[in-house]
Amino acid sequence: MLGIEDMYVYLTELKLTAEKFSKLTGEDVNKLKKGLGIKEKSLNESSQDTIALSMNSVEGLEKYVNLKDVESIFVGTESQMNLSQPIATYLTQFTGNNVQVMDGIFACLSGLNFVDMSIHLGKSLVVTSDIAKYGTTGKRNSPSADFTGGAGSVAIKIGEPKLLEIFDEKGVYSSKNPDFHKPIKIKGDKLESWLSPVVDGQYSFTSYLYHIGKAYKNLKEKIDISLNDFSSIVFHVPFPKITKYVLSYLNVIDKVEEGHFETLIEELKQSFESKEILENYDGLLRNKVSILKEQLNNFYDEKQFNEKVAPSLVYPSKIGNIYTGSVFLSLASCLKNKKHKPDDLILVLGYGSGSGSLVKVMKTTTETQKIVDGWDIDERLKRRKEVSVKDYVKLREKGIVPGEKTSDGWYLKSISEIDKRREYVRV
Repeated sequence: MLGIEDMYVYLTELKLTAEKFSKLTGEDVNKLKKGLGIKEKSLNESSQDTIALSMNSVEGLEKYVNLKDVESIFVGTESQMNLSQPIATYLTQFTGNNVQVMDGIFACLSGLNFVDMSIHLGKSLVVTSDIAKYGTTGKRNSPSADFTGGAGSVAIKIGEPKLLEIFDEKGVYSSKNPDFHKPIKIKGDKLESWLSPVVDGQYSFTSYLYHIGKAYKNLKEKIDISLNDFSSIVFHVPFPKITKYVLSYLNVIDKVEEGHFETLIEELKQSFESKEILENYDGLLRNKVSILKEQLNNFYDEKQFNEKVAPSLVYPSKIGNIYTGSVFLSLASCLKNKKHKPDDLILVLGYGSGSGSLVKVMKTTTETQKIVDGWDIDERLKRRKEVSVKDYVKLREKGIVPGEKTSDGWYLKSISEIDKRREYVRV
């Protein structure tokens, strides 16, 4: 039986605080800290693209586990640098070349999908790497959404289940649901895409509840479980505050009282997909979402939240949403910020816009705490440098620029003019 042997969270060296962001945008700092649940977020340096981030996370993992025995490399990202060559090919320098490689996209779900696949395929390296960006203009884009987007990479060795065992059973649910997407258009011989997603926060909130609920019920049909069985509950975290509503909805499902809520969420989902209703979006749909949130609050259990969910939000509140790596960042936070006993069960709920959800059960081992105690996440958090408002604006405007040495690790040295070949070096 395969499981997670170990994992490594790579954090960038820069951060932006809620206080600095509020000065730039005029957003209420309390709205950012309490309304979203984010105090600060990680920023990538100009020469750190998703390939460089992935190389840094794998190099970090390599210090703790043997990567020469992996048979496959899977990379989940929605910040791809090449539509043909997989990021995974750049990681063969750490594993050797006798490996099968593949990249995958499914918004924030592809990493967890690969972990689920890998436990049936053999020893694997699963990497998630993303730089989350949101637009700050447009009718439904809020400046505060931009503050949720972080940067980072998580590398996971699938092998002997030393860190976590993973149950075979899973809960799944997928449907065509464009709550968040990055469209591509072809103009002549040029391929253009939106670097920032087309996203509707209210629609995405509804879709998140809908798909997570369906997948959780699908798992409950296969194994007899309830939230009471789990020591910890881990979510994909676009922003920490959302987990309170999702936890409340799972409680509703456990109590078999979801009829009313399921109908309300289904109606909301259909409303968002209706062009006619979307023209009256601000009035009708915002009110419906507000009503849904108010009703879910009746099923919120603060003690349950503090014991089972809050530890998993410590790192997301300081790093932000790192897209495909978000659920694993939450898992790492859960393990690092709460003492677990052997055989504790952890419920892991992943979501990817577009849309789909995957729910897995994991179990701690006699080695879990020892492994977690050796992680350096807290040390890396402490050493991050706080950027000024001026520097943050410059970073956003520059985007990825090769050649600028980073403070740490691998970076993009150059992109050739002839064939656009990318070269990476280490500081």
